[in-house]
Amino acid sequence: MALEKDQRPAPPKGQFFQIFLFMIVIFFLFDQRLRLFLGNAVGFALNPAIGFGGRLPILTILLAALIMIGASTLIRHLLVDWVKIARIQNTMRAFQKAMREARMKRDTRRIEQLTKFQTKLMGLQAELSSGQLKPMAGTMLIVIPLFAWLWQFVQGLHYQFFTAPWNPSVDMFKSTVLPHWILFYSAISIPFGTLLQKGLKYYSWKEHWHLMRPKNETVAPA
Repeated sequence: MALEKDQRPAPPKGQFFQIFLFMIVIFFLFDQRLRLFLGNAVGFALNPAIGFGGRLPILTILLAALIMIGASTLIRHLLVDWVKIARIQNTMRAFQKAMREARMKRDTRRIEQLTKFQTKLMGLQAELSSGQLKPMAGTMLIVIPLFAWLWQFVQGLHYQFFTAPWNPSVDMFKSTVLPHWILFYSAISIPFGTLLQKGLKYYSWKEHWHLMRPKNETVAPA
């Protein structure tokens, strides 16, 4: 039993701090008064910058989406070690391939070697999960206040219709799965965030492609 405990992978560094930040984000998310306070605070800067006095709501939503997704994507990119994550993913794929081949060949010696390596792989999986979740709290601390302000801005508009190529009078608050203004926001933010993330990854990786390969060709000695 003591040996099994020693073989368990250690929890990723900074895990407690990440949980603490995530709890703060959850508190922000469900406390309506705090959301209103954050939205009003952000409004001091955004109302004069992109509010346009409520005259151009579609442009305001467009700019808010670009600011929100641009800031959160940049923070996520800076906090995540993408090269390390890619190397871990490659190592996991190599392990799974080696295990499949060993089972097909019924190579018990190889299976035993790979099973021993699996403890190390569990540690790598924990690092992978931790690395991908690490920026969540930081990005939400930006997204929640900005979206709280955008929600208040849209709710305070004196009219609720905008013109689209397929409909000259689209009701922003009418729902088709989601309210139309949120669908419009999503149609902008999702592609923009995806393209920005791919561009940042390419810029960061273009001189380090070789670092994404595992250090060894095999995941365990043959």
